[in-house]
Amino acid sequence: TPQNQIETNPTEIKQTKPKQEVSFVQTKKVSAIEFANSYPLELESTNESLEDLEAQFYTLLANAEKTFDQRSVAELTGLLNDFAREIEMIPQFASIAHGIFEVEKAFRSVQDHTKIPTVLPMLGSLFDNLEKWRKGIFLYQDVDDIHYMDNSLISDALSLQGFLSSESSTSDSSDMELF
Repeated sequence: TPQNQIETNPTEIKQTKPKQEVSFVQTKKVSAIEFANSYPLELESTNESLEDLEAQFYTLLANAEKTFDQRSVAELTGLLNDFAREIEMIPQFASIAHGIFEVEKAFRSVQDHTKIPTVLPMLGSLFDNLEKWRKGIFLYQDVDDIHYMDNSLISDALSLQGFLSSESSTSDSSDMELF
């Protein structure tokens, strides 16, 4: 397959980048308790770090209702990066980390930052689901399968990334129409 494809229609020529896909392959079902027994010290530290990052995110989200500026974007992308890096340290969750890295990259690519507040509810929903995931695996250790939410979390991240990408391209095309 070609690296880049050119789509044509009668009024425009648009070059598209190849889609990056996040695939999830589950090897075997592992309960949270089995998982915790394999990595007891690392999981406690990871849980605390993720909990701190969630608290920072919810504070940022509350403040974003009042004002959302360039500093807020930098803080948000930093939180997403830190969250993904923390998850990435556990190989079993590399797909989730990759999805969050892609969301961070999408936020960085948005040119018109005034459009970001429109997607904050979607991002809040992703963080709500990440919190449920974290608590079930790291805190309560009450899930039968540590990968029970992987596909849902990855799907949420990709949907958010897609929405941000369309916002970015919409703002680019509307800028072109003005000239």
